[in-house]
Amino acid sequence: MNLLLAGHITTSSLCAWLFYLLDRHPEYAERVRAEQSAQRPTFADTLRMEALTNALLETERLHPPIANLPRVVGGDC
Repeated sequence: MNLLLAGHITTSSLCAWLFYLLDRHPEYAERVRAEQSAQRPTFADTLRMEALTNALLETERLHPPIANLPRVVGGDC
């Protein structure tokens, strides 16, 4: 079940944090909005949108969808 839902949970978590951070920084949200409203973007266009890409990467850096859990050695190998 975890493998089935993992893609949806990580995507929705990243999007929720992205919208939250854009709401907290309206000047940057306006840059992202202006970049998108310049044309009706296709999927290929979104890959070239610098402000949107930077916003997504920074959101992922600040709030990674998958927690980095510590690992320990459970016994001798």
